[in-house]
Amino acid sequence: MKYIISTGRFTHYAADSTGKKGFPPFRVSTFREDRKGNFWILTWGGGLVKMDRDKGTFKIYQGNKSDPHDIHALPCNNVKGFQELADGRILLGFFEEKNPNALPCFFDPVKEIFTPFPLKDYLVHITPYEAFQIDAAIKIDNFIYEDTYGNFWFGTYSCLIQLDNRNKTASRI
Repeated sequence: MKYIISTGRFTHYAADSTGKKGFPPFRVSTFREDRKGNFWILTWGGGLVKMDRDKGTFKIYQGNKSDPHDIHALPCNNVKGFQELADGRILLGFFEEKNPNALPCFFDPVKEIFTPFPLKDYLVHITPYEAFQIDAAIKIDNFIYEDTYGNFWFGTYSCLIQLDNRNKTASRI
């Protein structure tokens, strides 16, 4: 739904079960607006949705079950975490513990390409048990935050994870 101040009216966007013309019929996890004014809707089961507020249209990004490594598809359709980075890419987090591909990824909205986050590079300096714990927890993400030092923080179902980008280390808090 959208409220138009100039007319004093609401515009309602009906769910479209095909996902081709309207809003996909999935639960909304949250929404974000990026620095360019793009409106992003994170859904539970429906992937990532970019809304063109002027046209009232939707671009839907979903996973490709037949090819989980497709760079033009999400690794998971339960999108929960969203952090826009200085270079314009978006770091996405997911909530699907049993999906081995539900690790965070970078999304380039210009090229429309998804790139896996190099989590293994951050896990080499910790014990195998701690690496296993972080690898499992980061697949059940609730939020992502980038601090002033460029570190990523993941709020997960079971813990807080800090990924130190300068030292390429991971900590379970």
